[in-house]
Amino acid sequence: METQVMHSDKPGAGPGRARGVAAEGNMAVAPDQMCPSDAELVEPGEVERLCGEGVGLVDLREAAAFTAAHLPGAVNIPADALIERPAQTQGAVILYDDDGALIARRCGALRLAVGELEFFVLKGGLNAWRDAGLPLEAR
Repeated sequence: METQVMHSDKPGAGPGRARGVAAEGNMAVAPDQMCPSDAELVEPGEVERLCGEGVGLVDLREAAAFTAAHLPGAVNIPADALIERPAQTQGAVILYDDDGALIARRCGALRLAVGELEFFVLKGGLNAWRDAGLPLEAR
């Protein structure tokens, strides 16, 4: 079964299978877009469905920010730690940060870290989740 998700706003994009592929020289992006041209952006309302299909949640922020508030069920793997030790994740994952800016800045290294792993990016990050009135957890 294929997972249908929102594509980026790039011309010709439509629903499809989630798999990002890095594109050389594609580093200048808006904070709510990840640099690989076909990275799958997921709206906050899609997260519960994807998690129900077995997709994991990875919070790329530092531990203190994660402890203060995070998406229910998320695990914390700060972006630098994921880049240094990419084998920390298995299966499909949704990556998120505060607003997408961290992912946009580190997209090339993150793409290499997740390799062939199926991944999604939460459009607008934790801020969009909060703005949608969805629940958060704290530890």
